[in-house]
Amino acid sequence: MSQEQPTRMDPEAIKQAIDLLEFAGRYTQLRQISLAGEYAGPCPRCGGEDRFHVKGSRFYCRQCYPRGGDVIDLVRILHSVSFPEACRMLSTDPSLFSERPFNTPTQIQKSRETSSGMTNEQASAFTESARKTVLATNRQLLSTEGGAGRAYLQARGLTEVTWRMFWVGYGTTFHPLRQRNESAIFIPWLSENGRRVEALRHRFTGPHLAKNERYTLKSGSRPVLFGLHTLRQATHLLIVEGEFNCMALVQAGLVALSLGSETGARHHATLARLLTIVPQYRHVAIWFDDSQQGQWLADQLNEAEPFRKEKPRLLTSDALDANELLKRGELTAFLARHHIHSG
Repeated sequence: MSQEQPTRMDPEAIKQAIDLLEFAGRYTQLRQISLAGEYAGPCPRCGGEDRFHVKGSRFYCRQCYPRGGDVIDLVRILHSVSFPEACRMLSTDPSLFSERPFNTPTQIQKSRETSSGMTNEQASAFTESARKTVLATNRQLLSTEGGAGRAYLQARGLTEVTWRMFWVGYGTTFHPLRQRNESAIFIPWLSENGRRVEALRHRFTGPHLAKNERYTLKSGSRPVLFGLHTLRQATHLLIVEGEFNCMALVQAGLVALSLGSETGARHHATLARLLTIVPQYRHVAIWFDDSQQGQWLADQLNEAEPFRKEKPRLLTSDALDANELLKRGELTAFLARHHIHSG
């Protein structure tokens, strides 16, 4: 990266002054995949393994940002800021212009990185910022200003007891694709003791939004497993995709964890954490829309516990997930048919 910082908010000058590959390397691990200079790795916004690509001055994510963009767009979607604010940050924020990317071995050693790929200072800053956001949006959800948020959650079959248990919130946040503030449900991923926010996801509620525009992740989030703080002793554990499915099952009296998406288990940290939890439960069921992804996870769990008496099994529900069944009033009957109970 050039050491000469842009001194004014000229978008073209900013883009020319910053090496996108090096800058993106601050947020994710990239590897070269072609002789033409294309790199790929996990998306710093939505995860995956290789859905984020960089070539020259352009990047794209085939899941959350398929249209692609430049370094200014990358700052916008990662920090949930407007175009002018992204330009300002790139022009004036010294923390964005260190000489080495955060993920090089030398810089990792010097900056005391945590296992999540963030420095201790960055992790601490995220935790405090996310904690304040969770408290504020949870208060708003339960206040007179949160009527629309409560109506959305009620339409999904979730009760106030569940909202409080998961510290769900409601408010507005910047939508990077729409370039404006949008109403959203705030879903915190809490640590096992429930005292620390590991990640914060926004589920935008506007009916005008396309499927790939409904979710964003607060920059700095470290999503591993959702629902850790609700774990308890039981015979059954269900592993599902989305957070709403996890909340629906916990509301029904079950023990459940969410991976956030079907491919979430392919993250090393997620799978490693899951492997420490699964042995505590006699019966484990995996409930994914994609049976192939579910089978992959079952195989990983089987390989880790080759002598387990009962292997993890896959559940199917005719394309209906746990939250859909909850809304229909059919979740309890479905669980009973599959001999899954809360004890």
